[in-house]
Amino acid sequence: GKALADLVELANAGVVAYSDDGDCVTDSALMRNALAYSRTTGRPVVQHAEDRALTTGAQMHEGSVSARLGLPGWPRAAEEVIVARDCELAALTGAHLHVAHVSSAGTLDFIRRARSRGVHVTAEVTPHHLTLTDALVGGHWWSATASLPAYDTRTKVNPPLR
Repeated sequence: GKALADLVELANAGVVAYSDDGDCVTDSALMRNALAYSRTTGRPVVQHAEDRALTTGAQMHEGSVSARLGLPGWPRAAEEVIVARDCELAALTGAHLHVAHVSSAGTLDFIRRARSRGVHVTAEVTPHHLTLTDALVGGHWWSATASLPAYDTRTKVNPPLR
């Protein structure tokens, strides 16, 4: 997320999409340039949407479960502000933006609004983000309402369960 690679050279080598693989491109000018440059190759830019200024130290989704467990929370806004920005940059450049592992309804709203304006935005969601919630982090797999606090590290994923 610090410098732009030679996207044409990568495309010529067979790359089908561009990504910083789990790291968010937080520099808006760099993301704009990546999108503009990627348009010339017809390949999408895949973004892991996470504003690290909002997630540093976070252990799980910011909400009632994180408060009960006394764990620093990861707000939905950390994903949503990046997706909102990137949808606007994709509109500006005419490039294809792909949002990886969407975890909030607000993010989906930004994507839907951008698509309704003709912006080329696609997205995906993981099975665990579709089927599990942060309630499992503080309880037991078989009972999300268990009263015994237990931080189940099997539920620690990035982005967090919501």
